[in-house]
Amino acid sequence: MKFILVFLLIFSIACSDVFRTAPPANVGSGIPIVYPTNNDQNSTTQDNSDSLSEFGDVRCHSSQANQFNQQVRNFLSTSFDPNRANYIIKCASNQQWKGGFFIRGKVYFGDQKFNNQSNSQNLTVLQNSYLEIHIVDVNNNPITGQGKPIKMNIDTYSSTIRGQNANLVFQDTKGKVFLNGSVGFDNENRSLFSGTFEFQNFQTWDGSSSGLSGTLGQFRISACRFFECADSVIPRN
Repeated sequence: MKFILVFLLIFSIACSDVFRTAPPANVGSGIPIVYPTNNDQNSTTQDNSDSLSEFGDVRCHSSQANQFNQQVRNFLSTSFDPNRANYIIKCASNQQWKGGFFIRGKVYFGDQKFNNQSNSQNLTVLQNSYLEIHIVDVNNNPITGQGKPIKMNIDTYSSTIRGQNANLVFQDTKGKVFLNGSVGFDNENRSLFSGTFEFQNFQTWDGSSSGLSGTLGQFRISACRFFECADSVIPRN
């Protein structure tokens, strides 16, 4: 009886924080992801961001697909050997590919909200801001099988928003993620936050080094799904 109790205790602890976890298998195909196109500076209509999903993604050029897949493995090397992983994660440069590397979250500012036309705003982010990361392989399966996203909290001291530019740092016990980018409009007049997704791990799966780091790719997500925006819909001049 004591053996069984000890086994269950060890098993529960092991499952609680061993893996950076991924979402259920239907996430990759069931969520409408942001697919922005080139910016169109001539449009004068209202911001149509409300039509976008709360999910964005990280993508790359098709020629960098192998490198992208390796970088995903490096990102997850806090939990297992990236050289022995047998899953494939495609960057979302092609809408026909299943699975991918998806993000969502919320950045809060308190009384002052994000204005997608102000070049003079200087916002302070709040501690309850967060980032979620969902990773699904090409077969639409979560790679760890636990059905939970990676959730990271904002580093308020390192995160800044100046005008339409944002440099955000999120972290958990295993590492940091850096979202460095800016807000602009696509040709459907949707306000998008886009830029570079980088990571820095604190550890490896076996404790042999301080952790891997790198640039995963380019992220794109609806600005006002991600940032706490002003209540009124702001037309673009």
